[in-house]
Amino acid sequence: MPERNKWVLMIGCGVQEVDAIIHAQDAGFNVIVTDRDDKSPGRELADLFWNFDGQNKERIAQEVHKYKDWTGGEFQAIFTLTELFTTTSYVLEKTGLPGASYASALNCHRKSQTYAHWVEVGIPCADFEVMDNFERLPSFVYRKGDLFIKPDVGFGSHGCSRVSSADQLISAYKKAKAAQGETSKVLACEYLEGTVHDVQGVFSPRGRFHRISISDRSFNGVKEIGSVCPSRLSEEQHGELYDLTVEAAHALGIMKGPVKADVMLTKDGFKFLEMAPRLHGPR
Repeated sequence: MPERNKWVLMIGCGVQEVDAIIHAQDAGFNVIVTDRDDKSPGRELADLFWNFDGQNKERIAQEVHKYKDWTGGEFQAIFTLTELFTTTSYVLEKTGLPGASYASALNCHRKSQTYAHWVEVGIPCADFEVMDNFERLPSFVYRKGDLFIKPDVGFGSHGCSRVSSADQLISAYKKAKAAQGETSKVLACEYLEGTVHDVQGVFSPRGRFHRISISDRSFNGVKEIGSVCPSRLSEEQHGELYDLTVEAAHALGIMKGPVKADVMLTKDGFKFLEMAPRLHGPR
């Protein structure tokens, strides 16, 4: 075992997340990786590997409790660079470690809750409605034109479609349903046009926001094909976007720990698309 006396847990590890293990070890941490894939790319690099599904938050919390005792209180952090931020927040809360609350993670997990909180406090975002079925067009389609149909809970644009006519709505609705199961909700959002940007930062235990990065992202349809960091946005736009990110995070209850936001710069200014209490792995 390496000569390190601090421990961290990374929940989920694909190819994009491997470098995080190396950086953490170089900084003096022992790294535990948990992944449902016993051939996870992080298995050989990790100081300890748990073959647990990242969705099994209760099991992971139990193991962390054990290792907190075993390491003499030197178990210091839990993080994810994947979509498993609800598990991370749950385990942090159950084990008394600092981070975003589980309630705030749930606000981010369900996009209908995210947008409702943002609309309530005036954070700029797309118009949206929850679709009960595909037979009723959302009311704003008649004045907004194209729609972006997506599952209430999703990741990586799975189940998302651009809809330009009523005829396309049925297949888009079914695609969004299939992505997350028949009991899931489907959102119809105003289709926005502009440039897409990724914002990352960290709130200290006392709530101070530390700026990390803003990236420019490029897409072919819903598939990301490239990114540029640092962003080519102006210094003034950087400041505005970081300030809006803090307000958007607070609206969802994120006061501690990491946060990442997906934002579009439209002709009407910045509009927020998604947010989560984690950092963005590919960045």
